[in-house]
Amino acid sequence: MALRAFRMTEAVDAKGFFVLDKHAVVTLHFSDVTGVHLTGIAASILLEVGIRRVAVAPTGFSTCGGPNVGDIEVGFETSYGLEGSIYAREVSFSVDPVR
Repeated sequence: MALRAFRMTEAVDAKGFFVLDKHAVVTLHFSDVTGVHLTGIAASILLEVGIRRVAVAPTGFSTCGGPNVGDIEVGFETSYGLEGSIYAREVSFSVDPVR
């Protein structure tokens, strides 16, 4: 899963927009996915991406074994579009600057 990321500075350009810098593409790599709970559409404005280790196995995954204790949850919160969580045994990421 690839996410386009940037930093919004306090500076304002001539048109009154905040200046954005440090653009990058962050790619999340999921290995051995154990559960997916996503709603919405893929064109999104993400507000927060959280990563945590699952301490208590969630319920409600009737079509798969579901996440287990020790799996990693990557959760997405948004103001528009896709939100929810992906669970996997392993998650890694890469960051590629955009010039």
